[in-house]
Amino acid sequence: MPLVSGDRAEGVLTVRLSGTPTLEQRELLDAFAAQLALFVKKERALEESRSAQISQQSQKLQKALFDSVSHELKTPLAAMSVALQSPKLSGQADRAELQQAVQRLTRTVDHLLDATRLESGLLQPVLEWCEPAELVREAIASSGLNDSAIRINIDNGLPAISVDARLIQQALNALLSNAAAHGGSDKPIEVSARRDGAMFIISVADRGPGLAPGEENKVFEKFYRGPRTRPGGIGLGLSIARQLVEAHGGQMVAQNREGGGARFSIRLPIGEPMRLPSEATA
Repeated sequence: MPLVSGDRAEGVLTVRLSGTPTLEQRELLDAFAAQLALFVKKERALEESRSAQISQQSQKLQKALFDSVSHELKTPLAAMSVALQSPKLSGQADRAELQQAVQRLTRTVDHLLDATRLESGLLQPVLEWCEPAELVREAIASSGLNDSAIRINIDNGLPAISVDARLIQQALNALLSNAAAHGGSDKPIEVSARRDGAMFIISVADRGPGLAPGEENKVFEKFYRGPRTRPGGIGLGLSIARQLVEAHGGQMVAQNREGGGARFSIRLPIGEPMRLPSEATA
């Protein structure tokens, strides 16, 4: 017997009888099922209310945590940046070392905050139409790598894609930094962009030692650092990059290359083609 309350079925009541139920028994079962449905509906509403309250408290706690981390860690970073401008530093080497420390600590803080925002759902993509070639070239320009260290191959005629350009560029920068740190080769990093059916694919490939067996998925785990990883970093870059891509409904995969090295690929759905306002209202 269905436990119906309003227009929603809350469950099913199963009764085993020795024979065909009489009219009185049927009416009694109907009344019992109706009361049971109301009880189940009330319990469900109370559980949803408790879950909503817990979620609201969790969001408040997360915001307080973000504010605390930003204040306690980024404020000293600002002071260090100001100190770089002081003429009291003994020389250019001291300035360069301090600047490198500031950049490294800033990157660590940003990675921790991004990881927490992604897991809590507070970081959501703001989609806009982007030209793939421009998206890739801007990410490369902001990576800080020399032009001679990168070889670019972008197919012609790629369609515009609807993504959060800042987040995708951040994911691509993580792949470029990983290739530069672990490539271990004097050969340039190869960056390509192409279309494969309904997917737009950006690949970053190097000629380093490649991935150890089983590392194809492990490299995307939080805080994972392989046995051949150089000192520095906390193992969040690739994990965050993959989550940024997945937030767009895409995928990030890693694989070894023939002839040595590794290839990391971002796969994004192209979706519906961009329409001009006149076409959308036609």
